[in-house]
Amino acid sequence: MKFTFAISTLYTHKKMQESIDSIRAQGIPKTDYEILVIGPKHIEPEHDINYIYFDEKQKKGWITRKKNILAQEARFDNLIICNDYFVFKPDFYKNWVEFGEDWDVASNAQQFYTGRRCYLDWVTLDHPKYPTWTQVPYTNWSITQYMYQNGCYVVVKKDTMKKFPFNEKLVHGQAEDSEWSKRMRAHCKWVCNGKSIAKHNKVHHSFYHTMHYDRIVKEEY
Repeated sequence: MKFTFAISTLYTHKKMQESIDSIRAQGIPKTDYEILVIGPKHIEPEHDINYIYFDEKQKKGWITRKKNILAQEARFDNLIICNDYFVFKPDFYKNWVEFGEDWDVASNAQQFYTGRRCYLDWVTLDHPKYPTWTQVPYTNWSITQYMYQNGCYVVVKKDTMKKFPFNEKLVHGQAEDSEWSKRMRAHCKWVCNGKSIAKHNKVHHSFYHTMHYDRIVKEEY
């Protein structure tokens, strides 16, 4: 199973290096992965990393353009497009290999810095019964027509991104991920891998103030 790990950043820093190190620690064959980093700094490529220069002055918060560029430049069909504060826990890749590639869009378990489940990893958006951002069991794939894809972390096929690119008229903070979710979800096989875990390696204070841990769907569908 081949992956492109596509990381969006505003600058290079220690936390991003932790992310890169966690990818390298997965033991993925060198021919089966690459790391793409897009950001505003010119950096020489490394053996498994290609850096893509992006002029942030073009448009503030133009994350949609950055994601589309990452998808265009990716060598492999399986993409993980994420922000620069995710680290990949041991057996992340192994569990993806066991999970398989039969999907168009996917997610996997995500954790906050504390190890608690990230409240946006597999959640509803506009379900008629449950409030926005209600957590759903990772094994429940039956209500994806009402689900929300967190733009901070997207697992997607390269071909799917060609069909459903992010809307570049929108920037960060303009519900660009909600718009993408609504546009792609009726046409794509969307699944969740609960065994592969990506974890935040920094604290997001704004997240902790808005979490709704009582919003958990208990029943299976």
